Parts: sequence; structure tokens; C-alpha cells
Amino acid sequence: MSLDIYLVRDYCDKCGRGDDEVYWRNITHNVSNMWREAGVYDSLYESHGQKASQHIDKLERGLELMLNHFEEYKRLDASNGWGKAEHAIAFLYFTLKAFREYPGAQIRVSK
Repeated sequence: MSLDIYLVRDYCDKCGRGDDEVYWRNITHNVSNMWREAGVYDSLYESHGQKASQHIDKLERGLELMLNHFEEYKRLDASNGWGKAEHAIAFLYFTLKAFREYPGAQIRVSK
């Protein structure tokens, strides 16, 4: 099971379709405990239909926290190897980058 996050420009709230998917990324749910610890869980899992701009500050703080306390997050690595702090950081980095690039885009979440 995994989290898929998309950014879509020109998103239609009524039909749920977008004309231009500008970002997509996928990661295992095994890092969700890291998202909670970093304070970004809601921005990733509960942001469907919201604008990317609404979550930039929170993602910035979460990424900074994870980078500055990497060893603490590494202790939360999934025992089965699927869900490591280094992957969570990369996911957060690229997602934040896309949110900055497309602040007006709508977020779609599939979990």
C-alpha cells in the first residue's frame, strides 16, 4: 500500500478531472510515522482538493526538521526495508519543490 500525491492545474471540483497533471510521486505508507513526527502528515494525506500553496510552509518546516534530525528519523525506518528516512526525505524534497513550482495547482491524494 502506498501514498500517491499529484498536482493538477485547472482542477474541476465538480467532475474531479484536471487538464494538466504536472506532478506525481508515490511512497510507501511505512513512512507515515515519520510524516506525523515531522508535522507534515495532514499536508500529504489530508490535502486532497486544496491548493499546493496552502502547504508550502509546513512542508518546508518538516523537511528542515527531518534533515536536521536525520538520525532520529532513521530510527523509524521500517524493519522490512520498505520505508526509510532517506526515501521519505527525498519524497518530501521533490514534493515541496513541485508545490513551490505550481503553487496554484490542486492536490490530489490517493491512499
